[in-house]
Amino acid sequence: MAPFPGLRKYFLYLLPVAIGILSKPPALVFPVLLLLYVWLIEEERPVRALGRTAPSIAAIAVLAILTAKMVPASFNPGAASAWGYRIAQPLAMLRYFTKFFVPTGLSADTDHQPMNSLLDDGAIQGFLFVAVLVGAIVWTSRRRDTRPIAFGLAWFLVALVPTSLMALAEVENDHLMFFPFVGLAIAATWAAVLQLRRRPLPRTMVATACLLLLAGFG
Repeated sequence: MAPFPGLRKYFLYLLPVAIGILSKPPALVFPVLLLLYVWLIEEERPVRALGRTAPSIAAIAVLAILTAKMVPASFNPGAASAWGYRIAQPLAMLRYFTKFFVPTGLSADTDHQPMNSLLDDGAIQGFLFVAVLVGAIVWTSRRRDTRPIAFGLAWFLVALVPTSLMALAEVENDHLMFFPFVGLAIAATWAAVLQLRRRPLPRTMVATACLLLLAGFG
């Protein structure tokens, strides 16, 4: 629950969103994330959740038009093949997802190439991953105690949509996974909480495991 719910009517919460969009366009997904939060976490009906997020949708629509007009007509995002870039994105999502749990092979320049066809092995693997991820979101959204997991997984997917549609020069770039990782952190943490509630472990054991994990990441 927000500490000052009475201030919502002044839409002050949209100011950081506006700043975020003007600094990095992927923040345009905010209304979708807010809708998912209100629907899944606050347990509103979809129509009521949509009504509550309508002001943010209107504000972000205006900001989207503004940012689009600020981009010069000569701007070229750099992709050699927009189609090849986009069909390679599901596989990139799978790699990002894997790196959250096993952060190896990190690179500032991955040199992954666009796909040539939907029938490429990597493309098929990527689309299967997205299908499984969507299935997991639907399955975990059905129960109240697992809805935070659904919200986190949906955040991961939604946050990757802008850079998946905009055909950039690099098919995969590790800095693009930081924003989606907020969602995975929510999902993984809540999954761990549910597991510990079902099978409690000594606090010292949990603390030691967390410290070892953080040290390994370091």
